[in-house]
Amino acid sequence: MAFPVGIVVDVCAVALAGFLGGLVGNRLSERVTNALNILMGFVALALGIIFTIRVKQLAPVVLSLVLGLILGLLLRLDDRISSLFGKVSRKLFKDEADEEKAAKFNIVLVLSCCTGTGIFGAITEGLAGDSTILICKAIMDLTTMFIFATTIGKATCLASIPAAVVFTSLFFLAKLLAPTLNAENFQGNFYAVGGIIELIIAFNIIKITKFKVIDALPALILVFPITYLWNLIF
Repeated sequence: MAFPVGIVVDVCAVALAGFLGGLVGNRLSERVTNALNILMGFVALALGIIFTIRVKQLAPVVLSLVLGLILGLLLRLDDRISSLFGKVSRKLFKDEADEEKAAKFNIVLVLSCCTGTGIFGAITEGLAGDSTILICKAIMDLTTMFIFATTIGKATCLASIPAAVVFTSLFFLAKLLAPTLNAENFQGNFYAVGGIIELIIAFNIIKITKFKVIDALPALILVFPITYLWNLIF
């Protein structure tokens, strides 16, 4: 069984960035952090374009995104996950003086384990053994988690724990289903859905949009049955 290299690298990157950022403290200038965030936005944009052009069947991809977003909105995925992580953050930072840290740590938890990049990367590594996406995420996390850790402290390292649990679970689930999902159309359409979600993330980072990406994540799962039905009908 293949070893989840990308997951290990990303989880270690989150922990390392949290530790180093905690050591440095609040010494980074706003100019530096803004420049780094914009750079990460363009990196996400490049990844999104690279994966979107691997599309095999455009109609199932669009249908998956539409139905996935509708499902996410009906389930209120973004609100529920943010609420869950918010409770964890408030327990970790109990003092009223740490209210801002709790809010930022909530964002860190979402970024570390519930973004499209991470979930897309974990499933991709399980299906195709390709750790590229998660290694790219690890490089991005070294930057973003470091910036957050300069204000939150070394507690940022704790975000690596739920990330390890979520990504490892998705990796082994994808590994289990790989024999039935490795057809060219399945993978190409999956990459395209992940690429479009990555583009949305890029525009969020660059602050062009404020799209709740978590609500669209069901599309990464729906693309498989929709592609199957599409091939069956057409």
